[in-house]
Amino acid sequence: MNSDTSFTRETSDLIGLHTAPRWAGAKRGEFEATVRLHAEKEGIDITDDHWRAIRSVVTIYAEHGDEVPSVRLLSDILERHFAKSGGKKHLYKLFPKGPIKQICTLAELPLPAGVSDSGFGASY
Repeated sequence: MNSDTSFTRETSDLIGLHTAPRWAGAKRGEFEATVRLHAEKEGIDITDDHWRAIRSVVTIYAEHGDEVPSVRLLSDILERHFAKSGGKKHLYKLFPKGPIKQICTLAELPLPAGVSDSGFGASY
């Protein structure tokens, strides 16, 4: 299945897309275009797994309203969603600079506190 088709079909059903503060009132296709533009800049070829991860994070942000969810919550939920695919290891293959950091960048969401720890060289 083409990733463009599957994402577009599911976009209207995405709980968080139009309720997440950043995307409230967005025109149809604006979210997808923005993510694709940032992905191209980051050198990421968007697949269905990328969209699954991005949709999960956007939904979590929408559920939290104006409050930015914790990096721990986002990390735990993403790891559960991708447990059968390899969990954290798979997520870092999809988003090598850190799954949460790159997803938030792609979707223009605010970064949660502690997403990068330069002292340890880690990015979530």
